Amino acid sequence: MKTLWTIISILALTNLLAIVGLLLWLKSNDRLDGERVQRIREILSMTIAEEKLKKEEADKAAAEAKAKADAVAKRTGPSRTASEEIDANRENLEANQASLQRLREEIRQLQQALAKQQADVQRDREIVDATRKRVEAKEAEINKVARDQQFQQALAALEAQKAPAAKQVLQSMLTENKRDEALDYLAAMDETKRAKIMTEFIKTDERLAAELLEQLRTRGITQAKTNAAATGEPASLSAP
Repeated sequence: MKTLWTIISILALTNLLAIVGLLLWLKSNDRLDGERVQRIREILSMTIAEEKLKKEEADKAAAEAKAKADAVAKRTGPSRTASEEIDANRENLEANQASLQRLREEIRQLQQALAKQQADVQRDREIVDATRKRVEAKEAEINKVARDQQFQQALAALEAQKAPAAKQVLQSMLTENKRDEALDYLAAMDETKRAKIMTEFIKTDERLAAELLEQLRTRGITQAKTNAAATGEPASLSAP
């Protein structure tokens, strides 16, 4: 028993000396220091399963950090130098100036198109107005001719009647507030026929006859002035 214990002690001492010698050799060859000893101690303090779990957690954390970094880099773009930043800003400025120039050109073209459209509208309006005026003038001319023809026909019919009958027709027109029409007929009549009709008015109503004569006189003056202005000749102020 004593011999067995002696053998075990010798083996233990031999192993211890071997370990110490290994440590001294590692130390002398710069392969072992306090930091490495600490790392070895940390490694040996965990089981293999714990070390594997810790490694998986570390890998997972690293993957998450990398994904976040990639996302940030994707949003912000790769980092650029100051020169690259200046070039990028210059390119952006040139692009903005080109866009502004195109926009100004488009505005100028739109303004030209609008001005042309307004000019076309104004020209069309003037054409329409001129056409309308010509149509209205033609209609007025046609109506005047028609009225003149109707007036001449009515005047001829009135002059064909005897003085008392013609006076009665004019009296009816005066009663119906058609004094201007009655004066038109009297002014356009033959002087002899008009004198006979005015004599009939004097017989029945001297005041009315006087009014008609005065109105015929002033109408004649007005007409003479109008004709003189149109022809440039002096006006004759004689009554009809």
